[in-house]
Amino acid sequence: MLPPGGNRIFAVPSSGDSARQITPDGFHHTSYLTEPELTWSRDSRSIVAPAVDAKDGWANYSGGEIHVFPLTGGAPRALTHRNGDEVFVRVSPDGAHIAFGGYEWKGQTYHVSKLHVMDADGSNLKLLTESWDRDVASPQWSPDSQRVFFLSDDQGSTNLHSADLGGERKQITQGTRKLSSLSIASKGQIGAIQSAPAEAGVLVTIPGGNRLHDPNAAFLRAFQPAPVEEIRYDSFDAVKIQGWIIKPPNFDPTKKYPLVVSIHGGPHAMYGVNYQHELQIDAARGYVVLYTNPRGSTGYGERFGNVIQHKWPGDDIKDILAGVDALIT
Repeated sequence: MLPPGGNRIFAVPSSGDSARQITPDGFHHTSYLTEPELTWSRDSRSIVAPAVDAKDGWANYSGGEIHVFPLTGGAPRALTHRNGDEVFVRVSPDGAHIAFGGYEWKGQTYHVSKLHVMDADGSNLKLLTESWDRDVASPQWSPDSQRVFFLSDDQGSTNLHSADLGGERKQITQGTRKLSSLSIASKGQIGAIQSAPAEAGVLVTIPGGNRLHDPNAAFLRAFQPAPVEEIRYDSFDAVKIQGWIIKPPNFDPTKKYPLVVSIHGGPHAMYGVNYQHELQIDAARGYVVLYTNPRGSTGYGERFGNVIQHKWPGDDIKDILAGVDALIT
């Protein structure tokens, strides 16, 4: 029976035999911010994963390291020796490098996750996105192992970026969209799920946005989602806040409507330009809907995200109420 407080890695043969525990007791893969994850080494003889040797998995928030877990058993080998968090671990196709997202722990409630790369043995650790003040998510290697593609949130949108091993970053896609589930084929084709205010998740190729599959097309034609309007307004101290409005069908500006103000959780998270089905339902039932990204939200840099540290709620609720005032005006 496993002790509580964390997750372990198990391996199951493709023949369907019994599962075998790979993670030794005492190590945990649970992270405060993300689901546990793992990746195979290039030779398939070990598993590379973030882990923490501690009382429980919550310590991974500030003290986890990337480890190599041999399938044959034996002690895990730590590849990193940092005071921080590591997520999205990816081994390059040639097996020479490992990319990951993470940060050095600074005692903040929010740290921007940066893209790192190191040699497969943990040496030559490099920070590739030092000047990019936005989170790095879902890194994927190019087939030639020379470039890392990743997704990054910025002011409600999520677009595709890349960085080479020298740290040169390029933004591949632009515009109002939210990309997720990034995947790169062995010949370099890039696919992702794309969502927009009136688009509930479409499988597309990048660049170009060629639609491969739209499972919700018939539903959206029948439902006819309401338009989403972006607003930018001044908060109590003139800081600009981004938000969105959805109005009921056949909206009449001469009439009064009930208002729903939706506040995202986290608090370090981001409302974006993806399809918001539950808010569309509220609008369809006769409500005006307002949702915003107050201070503390991600997608606006580390300083913006940490304004609410030690005062939550604080400026964030003032930002939201300023949005209500702006909407009424």
